[in-house]
Amino acid sequence: MASDLENNNDSVNSDNPISINSTIQDDSPTPEENLLPESFVSSKKHKRIILSFVRVFLYGIVYLAVLAPICYFVYDIPDTSLGNDHIFAYWFDSIEWSKLVLWLVCLFLGFTFVSWVTERRNNPFKSRSNTYAEILKLLLYGTFLFFIGPCRSLAGKSDPNPLSQSMAFIHNYFGFCFSYIFGIQYTYLDYMLFLRRVGDKCGTPSLWKTYSIHEALCLMPIISLILGLLVFHVYLLDINKLWIPYLVAYIIIIGGIALVSVVIRNKFYLHLHHWFIFSLLLPFTAFPNIISVICSGILAGIFTGGIARWDMGWLWYRGVRVYKL
Repeated sequence: MASDLENNNDSVNSDNPISINSTIQDDSPTPEENLLPESFVSSKKHKRIILSFVRVFLYGIVYLAVLAPICYFVYDIPDTSLGNDHIFAYWFDSIEWSKLVLWLVCLFLGFTFVSWVTERRNNPFKSRSNTYAEILKLLLYGTFLFFIGPCRSLAGKSDPNPLSQSMAFIHNYFGFCFSYIFGIQYTYLDYMLFLRRVGDKCGTPSLWKTYSIHEALCLMPIISLILGLLVFHVYLLDINKLWIPYLVAYIIIIGGIALVSVVIRNKFYLHLHHWFIFSLLLPFTAFPNIISVICSGILAGIFTGGIARWDMGWLWYRGVRVYKL
């Protein structure tokens, strides 16, 4: 099945979002199936879909079972206190190793889930480009993200109002781990070409004008949900007096991307991969409540799935992105 999206040169590489048809399973009938009644072929496809869903569901249960004891016992890992200076009062009053270990274990297992279960690669630690580099990038990038988000949304014994080990387990396991395993299933939406077009255009500003009515209507409820949760977390930023550093940081990041895109627009186009978009939202979830930790898990799952399936692609690509009518 060919993609509806192309650029102005014929070179295709594994990092280029244009080559998005390379891992889609082709559901077109085989020569043998063409000789069979249409109803039989249709039921065969439905059976494959159901079996695939059951397989992913069962593996999800296995991964959650593996995470359960890890989530419970990491609470006992000692943290490193950094003192009580008011400058570090919210973010860095201690290095909470218990949370960091849980976070990195989830990222590691999430990568293997997508690589092994979803993509059915022989080596669960290798990426789409058949290297170990992407799982290392995920863990390094994830470590940075931890200190600006999950270190606050996850529960630990060094929190200002610490929970007991049992309550911390409930918060982290049912709030974060379940949401994380749910979030990495986002990659399955990419197997439906209509949803793939909707998401791919969303990440490419030069293609926004090509949205059809149906594609825009599909996107509206998703954007509305994200905006609603964003407003809730901006409210939390305000009452915790954190909105100024957040505002400055996001102006620098978004402004920098926009500036670079304008400067190089004649030779390169901007494509925001979903690993980047959803990881960019993760710092908003830096609050110890159930809504924030669920959002944190889903966002972490989505950006993990993006990196594990497509690699950590660049933001700018040579050429001009066009839409084939």
